[in-house]
Amino acid sequence: MAYSGMKTHRSAAVIGLMCLSFVAGYGLARLRGRPYPVQQPRDPFGLEKYKDANTRLAAPPSVVFFGDSIIELWDLEQFFPGKGYVNRGIGGQATAEMLGRFYQDVIDLKPSFVVICGGVNDRRLGLPVEESTANIKAMCDIAVAHNIKSVIARVSDKTVDGVHPSDEGYREMSERLVVSLNPKP
Repeated sequence: MAYSGMKTHRSAAVIGLMCLSFVAGYGLARLRGRPYPVQQPRDPFGLEKYKDANTRLAAPPSVVFFGDSIIELWDLEQFFPGKGYVNRGIGGQATAEMLGRFYQDVIDLKPSFVVICGGVNDRRLGLPVEESTANIKAMCDIAVAHNIKSVIARVSDKTVDGVHPSDEGYREMSERLVVSLNPKP
C-alpha cells in the first residue's frame, strides 16, 4: 500500500512540475512579447507529415512508395532518376498506423502503383504476424478497389544496422522493383 501511495505522490509531483514549467515558460514568453508555442497533440497516423506536399503535387505520381523508415530513407531520385516517384515513408510506424493514412498518402494521390514496405516495427512492438499481414492485405485490397496496382517490397538483407538497407541493399531492392513497375504490354 505504501508503494502505491508513493507512486501516486511521485506522479502528482511530476505533473505539478510539468504544469509549473508550462506556466513559467508561458510567463517568460509573454514578457518577451512572443506567444508561447503550444505543442500540438500527437498525430498518431502521421497525417500532418505529407499533408502540404500532397496538396502541392501538380499531377498524380505514377508510383507512391509507402511505408516506414525503410521507405522514408530510400533516396528515390538516386535509384529511380527522373521518374518522379513519390516517397511517403514515416519512420517508426507500424502497419496499423500506415493503414490509418493510406487514403490520404496513397489513394487520394491517384498513382498507378503503390510500393508497400512495412511490418518491421510491428515485430519490434511484438505484434502478431497475422495482424501485420491483415493490415498489409487491407492496404492492397483498398488499392485494388481504386485501380491502383500494389507491389510489396521485400527488404534486402544488405543492411547498415540489421534493419535499414545500405546503399547496396537499396540498389538491390530497386532492381527487383523495376520489373514490377515497368510491366511489358
